[in-house]
Amino acid sequence: MAVPLSGFQANAGQTVLGGARLKAAEINAGGGLMGYRVVVEGVDDESDSDVAVAVAQKVADEVTAGKPILGVVGHLNSGQTLAAMEIYKGLSINIVTPTASEVSLTQKGYSNFFRINATMPSRPKLMPSTWSRR
Repeated sequence: MAVPLSGFQANAGQTVLGGARLKAAEINAGGGLMGYRVVVEGVDDESDSDVAVAVAQKVADEVTAGKPILGVVGHLNSGQTLAAMEIYKGLSINIVTPTASEVSLTQKGYSNFFRINATMPSRPKLMPSTWSRR
């Protein structure tokens, strides 16, 4: 879990991390994922692109060394996600962003990148204030 755990966006990062840990506890209470225990490790990217790249490189090093990593949930911000994806794109793990909304993340065609939120251009279309009554 690569999110800001310190600094001005720590509250958002801690919230996302807490949600992931809660879900992992539920999965583990039900026997795990395909028999494996799910472990969520929080890593602080400080809302800083240079730190995000260092985090991504650490993940890459661990994957290369054989550490069983299924994927990364993160980063919180588009800037950090864009920077880190340059490293993650070469790994055989999935990257899921909970909040990064920059459309270019999708346009780059990363095969291991997924988002669970809307892109910035699509958000107005999803807002109830823009829905028409028919």
